[in-house]
Amino acid sequence: MASLKTEFSEFNDGFWSRFQSELRISELVNNAVIVVNNHFSKEELISLVGFYNSQTGMKYTGVQSEAAVGQKSMEWAISQFTDQEKKEIGAFINSPAGQKLNAELMSLQQDFGSVFDQWRQDKLAIFNKMAAESTEEDLTERAKIMKQDSDSTSIDIRKELMKESLEGSTK
Repeated sequence: MASLKTEFSEFNDGFWSRFQSELRISELVNNAVIVVNNHFSKEELISLVGFYNSQTGMKYTGVQSEAAVGQKSMEWAISQFTDQEKKEIGAFINSPAGQKLNAELMSLQQDFGSVFDQWRQDKLAIFNKMAAESTEEDLTERAKIMKQDSDSTSIDIRKELMKESLEGSTK
């Protein structure tokens, strides 16, 4: 939302609060839960949550992220763990839940990607609809002044483009 808010800075905080309330985050979460439930049994989920909520699991996640972002080697990642932590990680990876996670990873990423892509599309549709229906009350003071300036019609042009986009997506 930050990128939309930056790009469309003419809208005030009231507009953005209404937009955020329209996003239906719970729908995104529910769809993510469905994805997880389609891939794992209750027992597998208990095992996954147990490992990733453990100290070793949290460290494992952090080291993996740091290695990926910093493009660090596998040797570096392994060196971050004690022998006991390596045993715990190995036990998890070789457990039925760990094996299933590894086997399902690509499919899981694709399914989550689809859920997030749909949510992004819904978010943009909501934004376009709200922006097209916006009134003077939705604008910041600076945008109101710009709108009054006879040389500045960009807000009206943007609003018209959003209306056209909205009409095009409903055909």
